[in-house]
Amino acid sequence: MLAVTAAIAFGCGGSAGGADEPVDLAIGNGFVWLSSSQSAHPGEQAIRVIERLDLRNLQRTASPLRVPSTRKSSIAPTRVWSSAGKPGVVTGFGSVWVANDRRGAVRRISQTSRRVTATIPYAEPHASLGPVDLTIGAGRVWLLDPAFRGRLVSFSPTGRFPTIVRVRAGQRRVTQIAGDEMRLFVALPGKPRPQVCRMDPETGALGPCGPKGGAATLVRRERLSIELPTGWHVHTRPLTSVTDPVQRLSITSFPLRQTRPDTGCFPATALKALPANGVLIQIWEYPDAPVMSFPPRPRNVRFPYMMTGRECGGERTTSTLFRDHGRAFQVDVTVGPRAGTAEGRRAGRVVDTLRVR
Repeated sequence: MLAVTAAIAFGCGGSAGGADEPVDLAIGNGFVWLSSSQSAHPGEQAIRVIERLDLRNLQRTASPLRVPSTRKSSIAPTRVWSSAGKPGVVTGFGSVWVANDRRGAVRRISQTSRRVTATIPYAEPHASLGPVDLTIGAGRVWLLDPAFRGRLVSFSPTGRFPTIVRVRAGQRRVTQIAGDEMRLFVALPGKPRPQVCRMDPETGALGPCGPKGGAATLVRRERLSIELPTGWHVHTRPLTSVTDPVQRLSITSFPLRQTRPDTGCFPATALKALPANGVLIQIWEYPDAPVMSFPPRPRNVRFPYMMTGRECGGERTTSTLFRDHGRAFQVDVTVGPRAGTAEGRRAGRVVDTLRVR
């Protein structure tokens, strides 16, 4: 069986975090893994965001994993990547493939005899613009050299002549490649984060791109952070005059203009603006409550389609209580009259991104 090793990062630019931030792309366990640097606000220290995408449609399948950018976090430690003048290495087709970016050649080495079986030039010797990357994909060996702007070099498992494939990506250049036995994926610069696209290995045409579902915005307040889908809004001012518990955040799937808190505990302004399929999330904290009387936070929060109704939220509102990092919380979710299971699940996924410090 073909042994495929996945990709590890190199700093060719094009990520959301800036021109010199590394982008990682890997294939493993039936998923595409994309890692990039992101920051919530300009000038703020970036963090590494690792996203898992479905191989078939590049739909994001789980909440992103966020790790400090100062940590060296490889998403595929079985792969070797090169620095300028040093070889990039990948294994496949019974051979070890070694690229040297300064000599402009790839060597094929037998895994059994450990002898060089072929030296395949692909370019004139040059001072490379950055590290060379190798991967296995769609039955061939693929090479990405920053000096080859907009082009990839492919090698047959047994041939001695390279094939140049021009990637049809307009003005954007490929920053990373990864593949498996049947497919090849490329990473392209994008804002606010890079894109992953499936590429036709014969023509260089790009197919489906992702991650789908829209870019996320990270919001931080009161030692809390939460990730918002595209088009969602956060409100840091209280929607009502309630002071105990304290309303830390309100999140809506729709625009909301409110200049002053509503009287009492009923969020009349927000519910009046709530669309038929809209979602309103209110996050409350009990600063003086006995924390241990609250249940521990579940791994995944789920809000059912059949809402229970609450006096301070409306008839299609449900609540959950939990403790996290020594703090006690209540989360209220209200949905519009035409909202269904999908909206309830999405509200749960948003709440799952809440991080408490």
